[in-house]
Amino acid sequence: MRAYTVALQPPSGPVYLSIPLSDWDEPALSEAVVRTVSRRYAPDPARLALFAERIQKSKNPVLIYGPEIERSGGWDSGIKLAERLQAPV
Repeated sequence: MRAYTVALQPPSGPVYLSIPLSDWDEPALSEAVVRTVSRRYAPDPARLALFAERIQKSKNPVLIYGPEIERSGGWDSGIKLAERLQAPV
């Protein structure tokens, strides 16, 4: 799913997807989980609203930040979000 998402978002283009040859002969472990993908590079307001709703309903949210938050200049916003939610990071 990640390769598909990356291929659709600007700058759209080829992605590298590696699937071990032995996987082609194995049965699927369960039904495929169908997710939607936004083609917007900027935050999608509808997806942000859905995310906010899920966060508000959560009982014990935990935030996991990767290096992308720093590269995108979102470190201060990430801190504010964690403080507002009183969530561990």
